[in-house]
Amino acid sequence: MDRAQKEKVVEELGQIFESSGVVVVAHYAGMTVKQMQDLRAKLRDVGGSVRVAKNTLAKIALEGSPLQRWVTFSRA
Repeated sequence: MDRAQKEKVVEELGQIFESSGVVVVAHYAGMTVKQMQDLRAKLRDVGGSVRVAKNTLAKIALEGSPLQRWVTFSRA
């Protein structure tokens, strides 16, 4: 992923964080492909979505956002 692509992802994430009523940040390691597909389908059914992003890009997108103080990134 080059710098331009990363900047685009940061911009998109920033828009998502700004426009969403609820944002859930989760560590999904250990989930099977089937489990992830089921999660995406269930969220889609209720109007939600799953977006996978690198922690660093999500942190940059949160900078200056009111959500920044509520989000902690750590490894499980």
